[in-house]
Amino acid sequence: MLKSNCVFLVCLLVSVSGHVAVAQSTDTLPDIVPLHRTVHPTKNQSGILSKIGTAMLSATTKKAISSPAEKTRWGVSLGRLIPLAIKSILVLAVLCVAFLYFFFARDNGKDRFLTDTRLSTMDKEVQRACRYLEEHYADPQLTVESACSALITGPAFLQALYERELGMSVEEFLSQVRINRARQVLEKNRAVTIEDLAHQVGYSTVERFCNDFERINTSPLEQYRASLS
Repeated sequence: MLKSNCVFLVCLLVSVSGHVAVAQSTDTLPDIVPLHRTVHPTKNQSGILSKIGTAMLSATTKKAISSPAEKTRWGVSLGRLIPLAIKSILVLAVLCVAFLYFFFARDNGKDRFLTDTRLSTMDKEVQRACRYLEEHYADPQLTVESACSALITGPAFLQALYERELGMSVEEFLSQVRINRARQVLEKNRAVTIEDLAHQVGYSTVERFCNDFERINTSPLEQYRASLS
């Protein structure tokens, strides 16, 4: 059996290398194995070769996995994944903050007569004046002159800017801001009296308030109140 196994291994080496192996001793190999001779391994030999191949493959795989190069590659992969995960968390956090800001700022923005987008396209002086009038509309003493004094600008100059940017006078803009706010109050409290409503939005007389409301809203105040129910 030992001789048969040796013959098989030598024949395999001769076939791979292309050389002829000559056995000088009868204890090792009986004859020269020709290249053209087909060698059929026995069942035992096939089992031995299978075990040798499995052992070699296992050793190679283990070496490849435990090699420094493989460990370095895994380290680099983890080093890239961790910053990516951190960036993803930061992006989600920014989106959450943006959503919360939009959600809470949306209600505050309802009180504005002009949107921020429209204001951003206007002259800076007009922007300042619009913001000032929207913040102080409830003051019955608010006039173009008092607003210009607070803004350190001239009434004629501000009127010209309003006509150019908005197509209306400063007084008309202030009236529209006040009536817009009056509609918002009515939507929240339909039982409010006309006197209280006029006072809340900066009118000193009920008559002027009703006239402006009907002119700007195209319907009398009481008719608008009834349409809300």
